[in-house]
Amino acid sequence: MVRKLISMEAVKLALNNIEEVGLDSKEVLKDSIGWLYERYTATGNRSYLEQALHHIQAYVQLGFSYEEEQSMFDKVLGILGAEKIQVMFLDERYTKTIRLNRYQVRSMLGKWNPKIHSMPINDVVDDVIDKVKYEKEGIYTYISGRRRMEDREVAKDEYRLIIYGHKAQFFDIGKKLYYTIEK
Repeated sequence: MVRKLISMEAVKLALNNIEEVGLDSKEVLKDSIGWLYERYTATGNRSYLEQALHHIQAYVQLGFSYEEEQSMFDKVLGILGAEKIQVMFLDERYTKTIRLNRYQVRSMLGKWNPKIHSMPINDVVDDVIDKVKYEKEGIYTYISGRRRMEDREVAKDEYRLIIYGHKAQFFDIGKKLYYTIEK
């Protein structure tokens, strides 16, 4: 488990250097996952897929959408016998632990735009509590927008709730803050 975590963190660290030289880390990461899959198909060596799995975990944890590359990612996970939801979880040592109550759940959410959002803030808090309390497995996304006055664009704050069995984690994608929710 520790080796797996170190490998994934190494991928994320390498991507920081990629950005510094002007390359798009998302594209580099997608290309490397594709290359690892191609090497697996050419050689039959599962080590390439295991490394691709670390790259997929880094990709998702950096806030890139799994669904954009779902076809390729599902192939890798299918061969390894892994599930999408398992890829999303972080080692709890690298998350802040919070209790499942209204105050703590609300504290995970940043400023919430009262007009541009996926649902009102109180509904988000209630939805998170309900899904975690009743262990409704899945990956849920919440969005709050804020309007930029200078260029009239809307920026989005995205949050992701992941529930798998008895475990629940909440990610603030933009701020790269990760929480484990305890009942």
